[in-house]
Amino acid sequence: MKTPKKKPHKHDVLPAWKPTEVDFGCWWTDKGEPRGPYWRVTWNAARHELYAVRRVGRNEERVVLGHFVEKQQVEDAMEGWANPASPIYQNLAALKQHLGAE
Repeated sequence: MKTPKKKPHKHDVLPAWKPTEVDFGCWWTDKGEPRGPYWRVTWNAARHELYAVRRVGRNEERVVLGHFVEKQQVEDAMEGWANPASPIYQNLAALKQHLGAE
């Protein structure tokens, strides 16, 4: 006797999702001041690129901050980014210096 096949659940048939980008926030400013312009800092896994981007009118200004092959490498380099007591917290100039991107 054949066992009937169980209908797969919708979550069983979806492929594993792997994000191609890791976001490190969108409230970065040039020197950590409380007002903008605001930058978003993101790591693109496909390009191995950590970059900052901001909107300038209809265009974007993009600054490459470094290259990291593995997610753990960029997470180690960005340690403290979400801690208000950290010198790199929302401070793009301090982050560039920390990463040696200047």
